Amino acid sequence: MTSIRRFTLSTIITACVLSASVYTSCTKDKTDKCKTLVCLHGGTCKDGACSCPTGYSGSTCTDVSIYGTWHGHDNCNPSGSIDVIMTLSKSTSNANEVLINNPNNLGTGNTIVGTLSADKQQVNYVDQIVNPSTNPDTLTGTIYLSDNSNLHHNFSGKAGTFTFSCSGDYTK
Repeated sequence: MTSIRRFTLSTIITACVLSASVYTSCTKDKTDKCKTLVCLHGGTCKDGACSCPTGYSGSTCTDVSIYGTWHGHDNCNPSGSIDVIMTLSKSTSNANEVLINNPNNLGTGNTIVGTLSADKQQVNYVDQIVNPSTNPDTLTGTIYLSDNSNLHHNFSGKAGTFTFSCSGDYTK
């Protein structure tokens, strides 16, 4: 009689364990991937991945999209067009400042400083010196994100008495 009880008890325990296991795997919500993922800065979760608003990127929308190396083409009036590789990076001294290296292909040693907008989609700069001399060259302009992998750059400059204006589109 004792072996029948053990067998019955063992069968009941096995059935319970299997039932719990099957129930858990069958009832688990397949759209559950977003329950533990927090998308920041207004991002939304779909199928376990964040869709970030313009200005932010990364797995949880924490990275500012405007930072990085951008490849583009500036069309300038009256001087013509030029291919440009420009790098935008965070300033170490001010969270609202953006370091713009090699604007208008003026050389990697030429870094100017712009101000990042609150929505992280735009950088503005005014009278930034790009060629220090007794009569320095200056640039004034705006860089803005079209989306997280495309930006547009409008600017004007003065090189001595020569003035010019440029517009360029860039991709990461």
